Amino acid sequence: MKHMFASTVALWLGVGAALAESPEQRAMRCAAQGEILREAVVLRLRFVSERKAKQNITRATAPEMQGAVPLLVGYAYSLTRKELRQGDLAASFEAQCRALDVN
Repeated sequence: MKHMFASTVALWLGVGAALAESPEQRAMRCAAQGEILREAVVLRLRFVSERKAKQNITRATAPEMQGAVPLLVGYAYSLTRKELRQGDLAASFEAQCRALDVN
């Protein structure tokens, strides 16, 4: 249930942003969000607390992308470490983000 909620919220946030952006802007946004998720996974696997991960990633993230940090970090921390090691979560996220068709 936790995963479904996080995915649903992420989808709606992405849809809102996707409605007013060009394909190039979407690719840049998806890559930036993927990088946030990639860093969250790394920190989760290193046993860094979720709170510290959000703080560290927010400091290193461009201001226009900082709103996505709590959601994406929260999503990474909702998964078990075993789930995080099973594949490239960030690459999957980026591919789904780029493929989102809101028209």
